[in-house]
Amino acid sequence: MGLAVGIDLGTTNSCLAVVQGNKATVISDHIGRRIHPSVVSFLPDGTSVASYEARERQITDPRNTVSSFKRLIGRDFNGPEAMASLADLPYEVGFGPDHVPLIRVRDQEVSLPEISALMLRHLKELCSESLGAEVDKAVITVPANFNDVQRSSTKIAGRIAGFEVLRILNEPTAAALAYGFGGERSEKIAIYDFGGGTFDITIVELAGDIFKVLATAGDTALGGDDFDTVIVEEMRADFIDKHGVDLAGNTVAMQRLRLVAERVKCQLSCLEHVEATLPEIAENRAGRAIDFHFKMSKSRFEGLCRPLVDRSLDVCVEAFKLAGIDRSSVDNLVLVGGSTRIPLIRNLVGREFGVRPRVEINPDEVVAIGAAIQAFSLTRYQMSRPSAPPEPYAADKRCSSAPPVVWSDGPKGRESSGPLPAVLDVFSDASSDAKSCEGAGGEPPAGGSRRRPSDDFGWLDLGLSEPPEEPHVKAPRTSVIKRRKDVVHGAPSWPPMQQGDAFSVDIKVGATNALLLDVTPRALGIGTAGGFCDTIIERNAAIPVEQSRLFTTSYDGQTEVVVNIYQGESRRVSDNTRLGQVLLSSIRAAPRGEIKIRVTFEIDTDGILGVFARNEETGEAQSTRIVLSGGLDEITVRALVEKYASE
Repeated sequence: MGLAVGIDLGTTNSCLAVVQGNKATVISDHIGRRIHPSVVSFLPDGTSVASYEARERQITDPRNTVSSFKRLIGRDFNGPEAMASLADLPYEVGFGPDHVPLIRVRDQEVSLPEISALMLRHLKELCSESLGAEVDKAVITVPANFNDVQRSSTKIAGRIAGFEVLRILNEPTAAALAYGFGGERSEKIAIYDFGGGTFDITIVELAGDIFKVLATAGDTALGGDDFDTVIVEEMRADFIDKHGVDLAGNTVAMQRLRLVAERVKCQLSCLEHVEATLPEIAENRAGRAIDFHFKMSKSRFEGLCRPLVDRSLDVCVEAFKLAGIDRSSVDNLVLVGGSTRIPLIRNLVGREFGVRPRVEINPDEVVAIGAAIQAFSLTRYQMSRPSAPPEPYAADKRCSSAPPVVWSDGPKGRESSGPLPAVLDVFSDASSDAKSCEGAGGEPPAGGSRRRPSDDFGWLDLGLSEPPEEPHVKAPRTSVIKRRKDVVHGAPSWPPMQQGDAFSVDIKVGATNALLLDVTPRALGIGTAGGFCDTIIERNAAIPVEQSRLFTTSYDGQTEVVVNIYQGESRRVSDNTRLGQVLLSSIRAAPRGEIKIRVTFEIDTDGILGVFARNEETGEAQSTRIVLSGGLDEITVRALVEKYASE
């Protein structure tokens, strides 16, 4: 029997943790790094690499190196969120059946669940090596506002990676578990989760060991990546002003800007001004290499990013309206996600809520810790050998007065036929059956040892003298990889990653015995005649839940009923997200309205939807559980599971 771990599969970085003894411990790699870049790179020999090794290839082979894939998983290729993400991606994205995004690398199309699985597989192997034990079960977290298709795609990714996925857990709920709220107290907490690619706000009411989600709201197209984009656009505009050259068409140059922008963002959490130098980033009209020197102040950065923070605060207002409570009733405010290290966010959020934010636990690691606690509570399994986890560290001095250091970055479908028409009328006397199962700006913590930044981030100069094999985008003619050293002058950046030092949190009894009462983030319903959407399960309904409605045939002689399933609050199907469909055939031909169809929606503890349609006259039923998404059917999923299990 293997260990159960908790995994935070993030947009920018991932983290995993395990419970040993009475501690939830963040798992490090062989040189002590606890945060792992969510990047997968496909090599010319047909293999792939992930995490730090993949990130080193983001500049040398950007078209075959996939990052920020969490922003696309479970999306509609033609949807506004996916289209907004595509503009900043250096690799090629196409689409398959039902307009599901597919990544095109090395002359092949790879689904988002498979790419996510490659990252999860890397984490699984890392965990097994670190713990010296088999790891085969996991609780994987997702943003609270993830829709059903995104959750299902994530669960499929876990299966392909070789995990038995015990639970798909909302990230804010995991954070509440990590802080061990509850016990004898009753309180309301707000969990503000600003990650690399998504934003969520969740209001949780705690009564003893019962964690009840009152409301959740979010923006799955808002995250730390957008802060990087703001800096990239500022750098690009500055380069145009200084040199009259637009870097937008140069994939390698834009990727260099993005990697430097991320470090500039991190530095500006500690410093008032940051400078960066990018040698030989482009050529002028005379063919000479251009070096780029860039400066940014904290005040300029905060001015550019204020609209992004305001967007998150608007979502907070929405969450409180859904919860039916006022912000003054919040007892605790927990910050989650790497973006919450930015002082602007901490200050504005603290002021908005009137509560000093809780930031004792590393915001990059708190979700993985909570997921590990949930995995432990679901399995109650511990390693048989005695464990002695290291004592918790107090994170490194990110804003110390140490002299500046120099950072070096080494080289780094088929068309769908579309949905069938809605063919249901609302039954005028429809019955409804339902059964529901029940100050701000905190300073960074101090302490710990300092290490060379290149060790922290793994951006080591590999000393390459030749371009990478099969480059898809050529660097400027005068640029030589071994000579290029993009540097950012400043203090050590976050997140802290210390060699040989694990982070652990004492588990409170209330956390391991917690009863989690979560909610569905969006309304769920079906398309009816006239292009309308009839809601079956309301937004923020407690899960698990089952509800059903009666409908009738919509025209005389109808022998088939197509139940199109939608997610969203609009009365028009065109404004909602289509999740799938159920086909009920062999219906007796009869006048319109004579045949009654009962449609039942059931949401399980993972927040995954099952839909059942039943002919009330004959008892014949059809069902679907919307778990086969990301362009993968069950046969394909099983083949991928077997493929990676044999490697």
